[in-house]
Amino acid sequence: MSIKALDWAMDTPLTDPLAKLVLICIANHHNPSHGFAWPSVGHLQHITGASEATIRRKLKKLEQMGLIARKHRTGRSTEYHLAFDTPVTVTPLSHRQDTPVTVSPITLKEPLNINRGKIKVCDWEPDDADKQFAKDNGYDWQDVLQSIKLWSKQNGDKAAYVNVSAFWQNWIRRDKGSKPASRQKQCANPIDPRESSRKWAVDNWGKLSDNMRDRYKHHRPDVLAELKKQGIV
Repeated sequence: MSIKALDWAMDTPLTDPLAKLVLICIANHHNPSHGFAWPSVGHLQHITGASEATIRRKLKKLEQMGLIARKHRTGRSTEYHLAFDTPVTVTPLSHRQDTPVTVSPITLKEPLNINRGKIKVCDWEPDDADKQFAKDNGYDWQDVLQSIKLWSKQNGDKAAYVNVSAFWQNWIRRDKGSKPASRQKQCANPIDPRESSRKWAVDNWGKLSDNMRDRYKHHRPDVLAELKKQGIV
């Protein structure tokens, strides 16, 4: 999107509201690196709500007025070149005898800063109070920060908030609330897999094959010790 092209389209005087809307839509898709826009007619229909025939009429009208120049491409959408780099004399097409209007190039205005007063998550670092909040809720603050930074990166590092500390606390509360209680309990009291397998081997010793018994005796001294303790071997 080119803000310069969009400003030009919005400031261009037109007596046909739908033609102006089509012009604004094209300007909104203008790529300054390529020097043109290429929205399909179907996309312009979707944005404006007009029929295909109407869109094509408005495009022809804009071209006749000198506001756009079209370059048709085989198998691809049409290129639209906008006349906003040099002054353009616009002659409105209507049954009335309107006076031609000279449209001067638009000077780029100050870009809109949608993040004014906000702090980007990718630039923010937690203070001592934020770190303590994470610790009080059973979290390592570095792990939380890494998760948030990765989430921000996945979203193009565009996330910004007036109070990132509030976002930080909400993130931790949400994550804590999403964990099932059984899983939290399991994490608090983890089961040692070796202890579980030792108990199983002792309880089922009489059912094991000779090969399995020899393997436990040679590789699991803890199992052998428990068997001796219980008088099984």
